[in-house]
Amino acid sequence: MQGLKMNMRRILATGVAGINIEDSDPKTNELLPLDLQVERISLIRKVADKAGVRLFITALIFKKQCC
Repeated sequence: MQGLKMNMRRILATGVAGINIEDSDPKTNELLPLDLQVERISLIRKVADKAGVRLFITALIFKKQCC
């Protein structure tokens, strides 16, 4: 989660108003566990709030299918 935290700080520094986050692992195309998704969204919100940014977070829910 430290990498996500650092990346969010960098993203927020650019002045963005909103972000989209994916729900699946790009290597396996499997959905991430719900508790991990909640943890990620909570971390993003905390980082944005600490930075004073009213960030709009869109959590995308897609199940990718192969071939």
